[in-house]
Parts: sequence; C-alpha cells; structure tokens
Amino acid sequence: GSPGFALIYGLAALFRFGSAALHFATPEPRFGGLTPIKRAAQFTRTTSGRGLVRLILANALFYFAVYVGSPYFAPFMLGELHFSYLEYTAATTIVIAVKVLVLSRWGRVVDQMGPRPVYFVAALIIGIIPLPYLWTEGLGWVLVGQALSGLSWAAYELSLFSLLLNRTYRGIRPHVFALQSLLNGAAQLGGSLVGAAVLATIPGADLRLIFAVSMGL
Repeated sequence: GSPGFALIYGLAALFRFGSAALHFATPEPRFGGLTPIKRAAQFTRTTSGRGLVRLILANALFYFAVYVGSPYFAPFMLGELHFSYLEYTAATTIVIAVKVLVLSRWGRVVDQMGPRPVYFVAALIIGIIPLPYLWTEGLGWVLVGQALSGLSWAAYELSLFSLLLNRTYRGIRPHVFALQSLLNGAAQLGGSLVGAAVLATIPGADLRLIFAVSMGL
C-alpha cells in the first residue's frame, strides 16, 4: 500500500542524493574548452572520423531495432504473463544484479582483447535476448532472458564507450557524445513507435510478434 511506496521512493531519493555526493567528490581534470563545430566536422572527413560516424550511426540503428520490442517487455510480463509484484521485481532486478557482477570482468576482457571483439559479441547476444520470450509461460525463461540482458548490455555499453574514447580526442568528445545521445534518443522513439504501429495495424497481434520482429531486425 501507500507506506510501501513511500518507503521505496524515500530510499530512491536517499540513494540519488548519495550518488550526487559521490559525483561531486570525484576529481575531474580542468576543463580545456571545446573544439569548434567546424573543426569537429572536418574531423569526420578523416579516416578515423569516418569510422567514428559509421560507429555512431550503426549504434543508432541497433537501438532502433532493440526498441521495436524493448518497451513491451514490462506490459508482457504484467499483462500477459500476469506476474505478481514480487515476480516482476525479480525479473527487473536480475538485469542490474548481473550487470554489477560482470562489468569488471568484461572490463578485463576489453583490456586484454580490445573493445571491438567484445562489442560484436555483445551485439550478437543482445540480438537473441527476445528468444526466450517467444515461448515462455512463466518466470523461469524470463529470468534467463533478463540475465542475458544484463550480461550483454554491460559488455555492449562498456565496449562502445571504449571505442568512442579510442576514436576521439578530448576536445571533440562532448560533440560526439551529444550526437550519440541525440541519435540514440531518436532511434528509441522511432523503434518504439514502429512496435506500436505493428500492434495497431495487425488485429489481435501478440506481443511475442513484436519481440520476433525486433530480434529479426
């Protein structure tokens, strides 16, 4: 009831303040200014710059494909599988738990092999995340899919960040990350709307169809 929600929101606020304090206490190098937009645009015409542009665009397309199905996992669990709050909480927290457990291990793999192979492996695993949801009827296979999500997204985000750092220099990075955030947001919105359009145009369409479409993309 209300006391439970109040406790959850109170703890969330406390943790956010703690996170803000840790951010504030983290040392940061002196700001050296931004590279002018014109010079940043010239960088994209170099060999490294063209590779960077391909990486950012490919990442945006990847997010588009993922978000055709991603917003509909929660409605699927609650509406079609009829999960209790406890089951839904278990399904959502396992993603974060697995991320925390594997992130440092993926970091060591990136140190040893470089970010590129980790990036491709992570993308392949993310591609099969919807698979267990195509046949699941309960919590078991959902936990498998959610654990795969935590495992692969930890590797994907870490390796992508490393690739972007490797292909840029300090003055251009704010432009690069701003562009990446803008394209990722647009891709997430576009993918979600495509998923909704599929559901709206096919009478009686099951959410599993959306997961299959996203996996295929």
